[in-house]
Amino acid sequence: MGIRLLFGTTSKGKWSEASQALPSLEVLFPRDLGLEGEPIEDGATFAENARIKVHWYASASGERLVLAEDAGLVVDALGGAPGVYSSRYGQDDASRNLRLLEELEKVPAEKRTATFVSLFALWVGPATTLLWEARTTGFILDAPKGEGGFGYDPLFFHTGLGKSFAQASIPEKASVSHRGKNLDSLKRWLKGWRHPTRPYRP
Repeated sequence: MGIRLLFGTTSKGKWSEASQALPSLEVLFPRDLGLEGEPIEDGATFAENARIKVHWYASASGERLVLAEDAGLVVDALGGAPGVYSSRYGQDDASRNLRLLEELEKVPAEKRTATFVSLFALWVGPATTLLWEARTTGFILDAPKGEGGFGYDPLFFHTGLGKSFAQASIPEKASVSHRGKNLDSLKRWLKGWRHPTRPYRP
């Protein structure tokens, strides 16, 4: 029997990336279980918000294995903003990207460095919640580029790829992104969990 994992997210972008990264798992999403509502993300850190989310979805679903993520963009010139408020920086992706561009309007290219952060929380029953953090660095463009991706992807340029995340394919983005790294860590942990003679520790 395959591993059944509930990914507590309403983001279509995250759903797409997780589905491609975990093809051998039975990955469920809240809508598959008819879950309504969302947790209140009032934590001060990515870790706190990830814990809030995973505990809420675990309680609401009764599933044994539940994953949640809190992720965001940390821009150095803005003192780390938008950070944990990345998804609340505007009403939608377009308004959030516009606000970011406005706030960086007078910041020169060499000082527009930024980091994407992904914090995974994995619920493995009431006594165990595991955390993974992954990051990827780049810089913020002065205008959106690309039609793919979601969130701040059109503005985030990755030097190694030589393009914005919105210009990259899902596999290209996954090979270097914060979420891609965490999904790889999750797959290694699940392999050890399924075959305990070869345990993996995050």
